[in-house]
Parts: sequence; structure tokens; C-alpha cells
Amino acid sequence: MIENIVVLSRLSQDAQNKYLEYYNSNIRTSELYTEPFAEYDKFGLRYPIEHLDLMGKNLVFLPLEFMADYVDIITKTHVDENSPQLTVNSFDFDVADLFDSINATAIGNAAYIAMHHTNPTLRQLAENKLNEIFVIQKAYINAGI
Repeated sequence: MIENIVVLSRLSQDAQNKYLEYYNSNIRTSELYTEPFAEYDKFGLRYPIEHLDLMGKNLVFLPLEFMADYVDIITKTHVDENSPQLTVNSFDFDVADLFDSINATAIGNAAYIAMHHTNPTLRQLAENKLNEIFVIQKAYINAGI
């Protein structure tokens, strides 16, 4: 039973291959799968709003590397340019208090920070928030909510 987010790069090569085989044969062939836009759209997104709504918080069940594809242009730019806008205080919130407002783009933004920020503390804080989202969303699903 998976208790936290999956990070493909931390799995053995065999486990990565098995996951990718499952992903390619099950998820990429489902109605949930949508190719990202080649460029960000006028809203700074890489996926259609309808797809983002469909994925919602369930995006957290994909590997970190796949979640990060859902980053918006603003967060990507802040991370890529090592902007001082992202600080430890950016993660000073309770996931449970904000859970209803969390969406696929918020998850993608946190995943991108967790993977690409130069500050290891910020990377870990972002990953911790994703794990909190994972646990709450899994509990909701298990409870039939």
C-alpha cells in the first residue's frame, strides 16, 4: 500500500519500468490522459481547464515527475529564475484548512518546486505538503467522499 507520493527517480530501475509500463497501458489510454499544450496558453497553463478540473486533487496520485508537468508559468518562472518570491513562509499553511481550494495546478506548482528549486529546504517543504494532500485525498477516497 502506497502511503506517500511516488517519486520515480527514487525507485529502482525495475520498479520504474513496471510503473511506466502500467502508466502507458492504463493511464495514457484512459479518458483522464491529455497531452499538454506545446506552449503555455494565455492563462499560463499547459493543460485545458476541463482536464485540470477532471484531474483535480487526484493528480497527487501520479509520480512527482508527472505532477510537475502541471506547473503554471508563474511558478515555473519563479523557480527557474531562483526568485526571492518563494520562501519558507510560502509553505506556512495547514493543508487541511485549504484542502477545498487545492487544485491540479497547485499540486503541479508544489511538485515543480519539490523537483527543481535550488533550495533543498523549499524542495522538502513542497514535498511534505504534497504528502499531506496525498494522505487527505486518499482518506476521502477510502471514505467514499
